[in-house]
Amino acid sequence: MMVALRGASALLVLFLAAFLPPPQCAQDPAMVHYIYQRFRVLEQGLEKCTQAVTTC
Repeated sequence: MMVALRGASALLVLFLAAFLPPPQCAQDPAMVHYIYQRFRVLEQGLEKCTQAVTTC
């Protein structure tokens, strides 16, 4: 299970690196808020997956 979780984390990092805007854009407060929201959504999804795996 931990290997799958680490693999998911690595994929998440690669996904974010590919699709997040360049650093210049990230300094815009609206963009920072947007990125924060995306991280929260992804984090919540990962928590749900983790809970689903641990309940089996």
